[in-house]
Amino acid sequence: MTVEAGTNPAEERFLNGKQVRARYAGISKMTLHRWVNGYTDQSGKHHPPHFPEAIRIGHMPLWRLSDLETWERSRAATRH
Repeated sequence: MTVEAGTNPAEERFLNGKQVRARYAGISKMTLHRWVNGYTDQSGKHHPPHFPEAIRIGHMPLWRLSDLETWERSRAATRH
């Protein structure tokens, strides 16, 4: 695992799927699944995944809060 300057891995915060969905206006489980895995729309066009990769502890996927914040900043930058 790489560590950014000024961060302590022991202090890293993680969010489970329910917390991630709540963070993004209560998106559905299916929407999160599509963000994570990509999808093919009705016209046959494939949309690759664009969401940060989760780590797994047992069977539970967990997302680093710092990865989500980086993704949010990158999305905001492409919209301006």
